[in-house]
Amino acid sequence: MRMPQAEQLKAEAGVWTVSYQWFAMRLLFCEMTVRNTLYQIRRNTTLYGVAGMAFSALLAGALAFAASTAGLAAWWEVAGAGAFFIVIAYLVIMAHATRETLSVLQPTEWNRFHLVDLHETIRDHVGEDKLQIVTFRDRNRLE
Repeated sequence: MRMPQAEQLKAEAGVWTVSYQWFAMRLLFCEMTVRNTLYQIRRNTTLYGVAGMAFSALLAGALAFAASTAGLAAWWEVAGAGAFFIVIAYLVIMAHATRETLSVLQPTEWNRFHLVDLHETIRDHVGEDKLQIVTFRDRNRLE
C-alpha cells in the first residue's frame, strides 16, 4: 500500500466513525424532540381540561346567579344544566385527546435509540475493513 492511499484511507475511516456517531446523536435528538412534544401534549391537555372545566364552572355559576336574581329560573336548575353540559363537553372533547395523540405515534416508530448499539456497529464495520485489508495485503503478496 502506498503512502497517499494510507492517508486517504485514514481520512475515510475518520469520516465513517464520525458518521456513525452523528447518526446515533441525530437519532437521540429526534427521539428527545418527540418525547418533549408528547410531554407538552399531555401537560397542555391536562391544563386545558382542568382550566376549561374550572372556567366553565365559574361561568355556569355566574349564569345561575344571574338567572336566579332576575327571576328567570332557579339557580340549581341553571347550575345543573351547566354542570351537565360541562361534563358532556369534557368527555366528548378532552378525555381522549392524549390517548388519540399517542395512538397515532407508535413507540416502535420513534423510540429506537436503545436499539442503535453503536459500538457493535462500529466493531462490525472495522472488522469488515480489517478483513478486506488483510485480503488485499495477501493478494498483493502473491502478485
